[in-house]
Amino acid sequence: MKKGLIVSLVLLAGIQLNAQSTDGLNLVFQDDFANNKNAWLVNETGKDVSWVNFNEKRLVIDSNLGEGRISMNAKNGFNGDFVIKASIWCKECAGSKMTGFGIMVGFDQFSLKNAQGWYGMKLMQDNTGKDGVWVKANNANGSTLFEQTASAAFDPNDKNEIAIEKKGDVVNFYVNGTQVFSNAATETAGNKIAFICDSKMKVYMSDLTFWAN
Repeated sequence: MKKGLIVSLVLLAGIQLNAQSTDGLNLVFQDDFANNKNAWLVNETGKDVSWVNFNEKRLVIDSNLGEGRISMNAKNGFNGDFVIKASIWCKECAGSKMTGFGIMVGFDQFSLKNAQGWYGMKLMQDNTGKDGVWVKANNANGSTLFEQTASAAFDPNDKNEIAIEKKGDVVNFYVNGTQVFSNAATETAGNKIAFICDSKMKVYMSDLTFWAN
C-alpha cells in the first residue's frame, strides 16, 4: 500500500507540474457563449464562415464554405504573462483528409499571410485517425518563429481543453492539461483572439477564459 501511495503521489505531482498556472495573473474575461457580449466578429474575411450562432452556452462555427474563423478584440494584449484556455470539439469533421480546429491569439489583422506576432494551435486528426496538435508562432516582423506538429491525445468528438501559456520568455501549449510543446516566446502585434477551423467542419467552443498581468 505504501509503495502504491508513493507512486500515486509522484504521478499526481507530475500532473500538477505539467499544468498551466494562473498564479500572479488577473482574470481578464470569461465567455460562456450564452450570447455575443464580447463582440465576436463574424465573417471578418467576408467569405470564410457560412454561419455562426450562440446557443446552449456554446459557440458554433459551420465552415462549409471554406476555413472557419471568428475573432474578437481582447482588452489586454499578449506580450506580458498570460493563460488562455477554452473547450473545443468537432461535431462534423468529414470532408478532408486532415482536419484541424483551434485558437489563434495576439495578431493585429486577420490575413494569416500578413499577420505579425501571434501564437496559434490546432487539434489535428488525419484520415487514419492519428491525433496531433499543430503549433505555430510568427515574429513581430511576420516571419515564422516556429511551426511544428506534436503528438497529443484527444477525442475530436468530445470536449477538449486547449490552452496557451506565456511565462516570461517561454510560451507553452497544452491539450487536456498536458503540455505538448514549449518554445521561446515572441512579441505579439495585437490583441485579437480567434477560433479557427478547416473547411467542411462544424466546431463547437465553450468556456473561454483569459488571464493576464
